[in-house]
Amino acid sequence: MTVIAEANGLGHDLVRCIHQDRSGGIWAGTGFGGLSKFTSDAFIYFNERDGLPSRIVSGILRTADGLIYMATIGGGLAMWDGVELHTYGRAEGLPSLFVTCLAEDEEGYLLLGTALHGMHRLRGERIEPVLSVGVLETDRIHAIRRDAEGRIWVGTASGLHLDPGSGKYQLIGSRQRAVH
Repeated sequence: MTVIAEANGLGHDLVRCIHQDRSGGIWAGTGFGGLSKFTSDAFIYFNERDGLPSRIVSGILRTADGLIYMATIGGGLAMWDGVELHTYGRAEGLPSLFVTCLAEDEEGYLLLGTALHGMHRLRGERIEPVLSVGVLETDRIHAIRRDAEGRIWVGTASGLHLDPGSGKYQLIGSRQRAVH
């Protein structure tokens, strides 16, 4: 096994998320070193000097149209179009700059989970709420995933929620917590 760490080129040792692109490159979102892309022979970096709004990258997603989106903690959303980095924050409608995770819905809209304000969607250049404060038992979104049937699953501190296609999210399983 080969270890790639800060000592041999990674932006930071704490890796929060990983994405493999179509060319085989590995993108690593790090805890304090921004985004590193590893190809077979070199690293490419994106950090605050390059316009990345935060050095903490919590999610990476490549959309069907080839754009690379990055969720950041404290900096909102960033997007790499292959030429330049674009950012989305409060001016575009994002109520929290603490974006925890990303997914794409069946219609191709980018979904953003936030640490304090639920789930949002990027529509054009604007960000709008999908699951806002009070809809779930918590407004902290940890994970979003679209399944093969196009349903959206949302992981929160209060459990796993599913939209069965009605637009209403339901808690899956019991409200009781497991005892370890």
